[in-house]
Amino acid sequence: MNDDHDPSSNKPLNRYPIQWILIAVFVLLVLFTTAVTGYVSFINGQRAVNEVSRHLRNEITSRIQDHLAAFLANAHGINQLNASMIRQLKFYDVTALEHNFWNQIKIYSSVTSIYFGNTAGGMVNAGRENPAGDLYVISTDGFKKGPFRKFAIDNLGNPTRELLAIPDFDARTRPWYTGAVKKGEAAWSDICVLFTGQGMVTTASYPVYDQQQQLLGVVAVDLFLSHINDFLGRLGIGKTGQAFIMERSGLVVAESIPEKPFGSTDTKIALKRHHALDSQNPIVRYAAKALSVRFGEHFSITDTQHLNFLIQGKRHCLQVSPIKDKYDLDWLVVVVIPEADFMDQIHYSNRITLLLIVLSMMIAMGAGLIAAYWISHPMSQLNATAQALSRGEWHTRISDNSHLLEISELTKSFYNMTTQLQQSVIRLETEIVEHNNAEKALRSSEERLELVLKGANLGLWDWNIKTGKVIFNERWAEMIGYSLDEIEPNVSCWEKLMHPDDVDSVMDRLNDHLEGRTSHYQTEHRLRTKSGEWKWIFDSGKVFTRDEKGAPVRALGMHQDVTDRKHTEQRLHRALKEKEILLQEIHHRVKNNLAIISSMLNLQAKQCTDPKVRTPLIESQTRVMAMASIHETLYQTKDFSVIEFENYIRKIVLNLMSLYATDADHISIRYNIKEIHLDIDQAICCGLIVNELVTNALKYAFPDRRKGTIFLSSELMAEDEIVVSVWDDGVGIPQGLEWKTPRTLGLRLILLMVEQLKGKWEIISEQGLKTVIRWKQK
Repeated sequence: MNDDHDPSSNKPLNRYPIQWILIAVFVLLVLFTTAVTGYVSFINGQRAVNEVSRHLRNEITSRIQDHLAAFLANAHGINQLNASMIRQLKFYDVTALEHNFWNQIKIYSSVTSIYFGNTAGGMVNAGRENPAGDLYVISTDGFKKGPFRKFAIDNLGNPTRELLAIPDFDARTRPWYTGAVKKGEAAWSDICVLFTGQGMVTTASYPVYDQQQQLLGVVAVDLFLSHINDFLGRLGIGKTGQAFIMERSGLVVAESIPEKPFGSTDTKIALKRHHALDSQNPIVRYAAKALSVRFGEHFSITDTQHLNFLIQGKRHCLQVSPIKDKYDLDWLVVVVIPEADFMDQIHYSNRITLLLIVLSMMIAMGAGLIAAYWISHPMSQLNATAQALSRGEWHTRISDNSHLLEISELTKSFYNMTTQLQQSVIRLETEIVEHNNAEKALRSSEERLELVLKGANLGLWDWNIKTGKVIFNERWAEMIGYSLDEIEPNVSCWEKLMHPDDVDSVMDRLNDHLEGRTSHYQTEHRLRTKSGEWKWIFDSGKVFTRDEKGAPVRALGMHQDVTDRKHTEQRLHRALKEKEILLQEIHHRVKNNLAIISSMLNLQAKQCTDPKVRTPLIESQTRVMAMASIHETLYQTKDFSVIEFENYIRKIVLNLMSLYATDADHISIRYNIKEIHLDIDQAICCGLIVNELVTNALKYAFPDRRKGTIFLSSELMAEDEIVVSVWDDGVGIPQGLEWKTPRTLGLRLILLMVEQLKGKWEIISEQGLKTVIRWKQK
């Protein structure tokens, strides 16, 4: 027996007792588990820090937003109160306004000044020097453009001494005035630094209009922004956290540290506000830089955002939130908290975790030794039993004396495995027999398919669209005079054999099907045979397999030689063309013969002097001309089965107008004819009817060269009913004329034609004469 594949003949490998392997696995598992636990603990600690930091930042931001909303709302509330007072009371007394503003200043400690500028350029103002400073009042002489005077006041609000005078003051030129007037409603002006250097203020202004919407002036309130600085400083943002507020431009509004958000290095230069990127405070500066990198230099922030940045290698957590009001105020509230404020507890927890890891490893190693023995001993016994089974001792008794559930289950599995293996061998032998029978049935089915294709004289192709390879059957090659060995099994072979004139149309249809626009692919095209002749092929196929993206993968189809059928169709086409020419010639000759008859009638009518004879001759001529129009139309068209109704009717009317020498100024013709097609029988009947009706209208409806209009209409109604109407606005139906039982030749001819159409007709004499004919379209 060949034992080349016997495992015992292979080169010996280093093998180790399962007991030591289990101990090593236990130790490595404990090391891995404790390391993962420590890492997860550290990550969870950092996550907890982030969550606490985020919660604190959210809370701080919310408090700042609430404070700003209340702080800023006071200004507009004061403006609306003062505007209402001025509008209703027409309050122009300077002293009374000063006193009213002085009382309001005492109530609102956050307000710098309250004032009113009128349309004459005058102003009244009451304010304080600084958040804790003395109060003052300001007014212009005569409450109009002119000198501006500032006075100290006593405890009763009365001016005491002049503090400052400025000539040529005009309130109408101040930004707070022009901004409110331009907007037409409440507005905020730009933040400015007081020239005294005591702080920054922002102004809320509001235009005042009377009941006729005439401008009375602008009320305004200045707010000390140092109040916001004081509020931010009292918040207590962690240990070393800070908050600041800035505009979209980056200019600082307020900070939580005592540093002023404005200043100047030169005493001769006016004080300027600090940009956040140029702040002396490193937290403000680095935070602004991080925001500009993330959102651009204009800080395009629409909702609350969180990000982290480093200052000297230390991580800081930042939250920025926009704050807006309905008066176009748009600031950003930034809260920054260093991560180090929360890390002390994390480091302590990590040291405790490390100690627990060491203790866990020692306990795990001891437990591993015990578990290794409990596992390795019964495994050794199970190994001996397995070796016996490998020698073919299928009935060897497997001992189950382990106290471990898994080992006991493994022992039972070994026993069940031997039984199942024997059953599997039996099933495998059965499946081999069934597989052989299935292969025989498949071969038989393929043979029957080949016989069907040969019997139907069809060529078969199976195209792998991805590779271009095609499987052709023998009949496919025989159709064009080749053997299967001479045909290259590729789609390019079929393309090379195709007639150049057919390539574009075939490829268009094939691509339509490959791209899913058609359910099947079908064409008739020519292929060059081996002898150089061309054969017509009916080619039909379908994509049966597409990939997950919908791209075609496999298509199958068949070829059928239709050369004989195509030649037969060509012969039939030539015969049909010859018959069409013959029919055109017949209609031409009939039209010419009718034209000769019409000319003869015309000559006879001209020679006849008796009106009773001449009139029937002319009427007969018009009838002949109506029938001749049919044949002329058929001669000129490619479709001999139908007549286009509108053109036919217009020709008849035009001939009648010419025959009776009627000009358009005397009688006008109006048409409302829908697109209707009639066969030749219906067209002749309808043409004769219209000929009679229009002739009667031309002869009798407008006596004494009375002007009028003849109307012709046709319409295809429901259920294929055709309605043709001819009416005029002439003298109407003659008295005593019985149209239902006509005696005149013309009316009897109309009745005869209506009966041939199997239709109905009626005459209505209201404001002229109207005749309506109805029949079913064939």
